[in-house]
Formats: sequence, C-alpha cells, structure tokens
Amino acid sequence: MDAVNKKCSINYSWCDPEDINFVPRKIIPEQSAVCVPLISCNRFSTELDVFLKLMPRNFVIFILRQNSKNKIIQQTDPSELMIVLGCMLVMTYNRLPEMHDYWASNKSLGNAAIKSAISRDIFLLLHSKLYFNYPEKLKDANKIYYIEELVSCLKHTFQKSRTESTHQSIDESMTKFKGRSSLKQYLPLKPIKREIKIWQRCDSVSGYVYDFNIYQRRESDAMADKPLCEPRRCVPPM
Repeated sequence: MDAVNKKCSINYSWCDPEDINFVPRKIIPEQSAVCVPLISCNRFSTELDVFLKLMPRNFVIFILRQNSKNKIIQQTDPSELMIVLGCMLVMTYNRLPEMHDYWASNKSLGNAAIKSAISRDIFLLLHSKLYFNYPEKLKDANKIYYIEELVSCLKHTFQKSRTESTHQSIDESMTKFKGRSSLKQYLPLKPIKREIKIWQRCDSVSGYVYDFNIYQRRESDAMADKPLCEPRRCVPPM
C-alpha cells in the first residue's frame, strides 16, 4: 500500500521538464472567464456580414480558380457563388425531404429566402458542377482531398471567432451519411448505422466547435472489414 501511495505521489509530466524548447499545441486558459465572440458583429449586421466571417471572400475566389476549366462555373461570378454556398448553409439546418422542395410554391414547404435569392435550375446546375479543390485528384492525395481546403477554412474561422473556454471536451461525432464515400462506416449496432466519424473539440457548456478532424479510414482497417471469403453458389456440372 505504501508503494502505491508513493507511486501516486509522483508528479507526471507530458514532456521532459528540462526541454525548454517544448511548445504545446493548444493552451487552455486556467481561470474561468466568459467566452466572448471575437468577430465584429452586432444587431445591425446583415446575414452577408456574418456569412463573410465564416466564409471569407478570398476563399470564394479560390473556389472559382479551382473550377477554371469548368465552362459552367466560368460564367458565374463570386456573388452568385456566395449565394449558392449560403443556400447550402441554410439547407443544413432547414431540412426538407427533397432539394427541389425549397422552391415549392407551398408556403409551409418552400423557403422564401432561397426562392428569392436564386432560381432552382441555376442552383442545381452550379451545385452539381462545383468543386472545392482542383478536380483532378493526385494519386497520393488523402481521402478528404476534395473538401480539404474547405475544412481548413472552417477550422480557421471557428478558432478565430470565439475565445477559448476553460471547460472543453474532445469526443467523436457521428454524421449520418448514406452516399458513396470511403469515409463511410457501417456500424450495425449503432442508432446511426451508416455514418462518417468526426473528432471534435468543443466547449462543454455551449457546444461550440473549436476544432474538428474527419476520421479517415486506414488501408489496414478497410482490409480488415472485408470478409475472408465470399459465398459462392455451387452449380452442378452439366
């Protein structure tokens, strides 16, 4: 028992105390303080002002440059592309059964803001041809290549828009997804069986996301999920 108490009394450290060059990746404030926004927005700010804090204009220009070979995207301008991105942002929290329902004439189903911003045909055309990175993917690129720049932009704006909280938690978040992607996982015992795992660092009180990483399955994990043998139907010889 004395040995256990002696072992517990040892002060463990994450690094060598003599290493003066060690710089931690993230420092969480020790004193309790109220988190405040770092962006200059008030009650008179418009939706466009808030959107530009989340999605800077230079990133929109970057998207247009990546789609320089696309003749359809070349005919648009940054303002119209910002409208498309804004509509996609609204669709994330205003869920409807089908995408074309946002332009429905039924007032209880359609979205007035989206209908007044852009027509349905133009939105669907730009949405189907839009790339967030150069369309020709490199052989050694990672699995989130097409959204890598978008993820980097959001992570930067999330961290620069709010002060750090003294109470934070890091945990996995499951995003429901049924499309085709190598990031998708199938967990039959979970409430959401087909999902994409995202690691998030959030404020424990408000749930604000400071940082996140999309889980990319390793090649060894993908091989482990494959069955060792495939069932075959035995056909008797003729």
